[in-house]
Amino acid sequence: MSVLLIQPFVLDQLGSQDKRGLSRLREICSYPVCVQAGSERSKASFQRVICALLHLFGLPSFANTVLSQCYNPIVSVVESSLDMHKVCQCVTDLSKQGSITDSKSKTDASVWQPRTWVQMMQIVVSVLMQLMSRSSGSSEEKLSHMQRHITVLQQAYTMFTSRGSVSGESVLSSSLSRLSRLVASQQGDYQTAQTQAAQSAQLRSLRTQQRAASRISQAEEAQAGPGIHRKQGPRHDNDFARIASISIAPTQEEMLCTVPPYLPRNQAGTVMHLDSASQAAHLDMQFRLFRHDGLGELFTSITAFKESGGIAAVVPNQQKGHRQMPWPQAVQEGTLQVYTNAHVQDLFIPKRGPGAVFMVSFDDLPSKHSKKPQERVEFWKMTKRLQHGTLVQLWTETPSTETDAAPESFHVKIISCIISERHEHLLASRQHNQRPNIGLRLCEGSEMTSLLSATVEGQPAGRTVLLQAAGSSFFALQPFLKA
Repeated sequence: MSVLLIQPFVLDQLGSQDKRGLSRLREICSYPVCVQAGSERSKASFQRVICALLHLFGLPSFANTVLSQCYNPIVSVVESSLDMHKVCQCVTDLSKQGSITDSKSKTDASVWQPRTWVQMMQIVVSVLMQLMSRSSGSSEEKLSHMQRHITVLQQAYTMFTSRGSVSGESVLSSSLSRLSRLVASQQGDYQTAQTQAAQSAQLRSLRTQQRAASRISQAEEAQAGPGIHRKQGPRHDNDFARIASISIAPTQEEMLCTVPPYLPRNQAGTVMHLDSASQAAHLDMQFRLFRHDGLGELFTSITAFKESGGIAAVVPNQQKGHRQMPWPQAVQEGTLQVYTNAHVQDLFIPKRGPGAVFMVSFDDLPSKHSKKPQERVEFWKMTKRLQHGTLVQLWTETPSTETDAAPESFHVKIISCIISERHEHLLASRQHNQRPNIGLRLCEGSEMTSLLSATVEGQPAGRTVLLQAAGSSFFALQPFLKA
């Protein structure tokens, strides 16, 4: 009968969970085996039992069956119950014997057994190859055992072929080489995975140490006090002991400062420079913590943007046509939104509100180039980007000298602004190659000279981007802090 016809029946009988096939198969694989079993009931014949079993389930028609729910449990039982070291030892015994016949048993044509030593060897090698290819991420112990099996089989091959030329010798040699390469490849993958795991563990340990050191540094800075009460002096130009002197909008020096800010713990007695029982101490603590809650994400994003290379990391290289550096992590994570090639287009005095409004244009979002006008308008109506009252920063990089072009040689200028004029049709318009426009009002204390120069004399030498950090709704933050 054809193998294709009996295949479903055999797989169903042996591999189904509701039948006793798997338990019987486990008993066969666990039974003592030898090459000269004869008719002894206490031992199973390697040639007539084990080889026949391995030959059957190593056939391509079985290995590639669609009945994986039956075949996979069979392979699992064979792998866990059959002693492959004993199988390889039987191959070695037959190699020493120089024949694969069982001299103690009578020849029975109805019982399948390998006809040649090469066929028997090929069956064992094929099964080992299949076990290796079906299991990914093998353990070190399993790979070590498999390597010992290959060594034993190679020694048996050398022993048998040393007696003279054998039919099918080249095919068997090629199969052994493929098996050896497969094991070596998985050993390399295992070592690589172990190395990566060790590096990851080391990196996690380093980050834990850095966080611990940062907490210690922050605790020390909190104990040091603000402004003049700190032994080393103020951290930046907006670090004052009196909260009335602190500008609510961050200054450039404050945003680029690498020293942890003075943040007392939210409990009584942590404000060292004031009487702990006074109302002033409570207001001081609440002001500093609430202000940091609103601006902390901005400080982190600005620092990450600078460390990643600034504008060079987000603006394409004009000559090469691609960005010079990878996207900053803050941009990838969505905590910082960057609008490139910002230009001051106009200046006007609104009827409401103090101060002048600067109209700033920037490059359109790449994802909106192919959108229809109505879709673009709907996007700017629904999005949280550049909402009214949002705190944004104009980041300008100007070369320190006329010949400097390296990112580290640029002079950085940061101006904090609040979005005061936002119209969807100005952000979505593409008529006459018009770029998106937004109206910005300078924060209190921000330097206006550079923006006025850009409006009157044109854009200064250098590059400018518009930055918006996540959660920077200054419109909601400012009234509470001023109160």
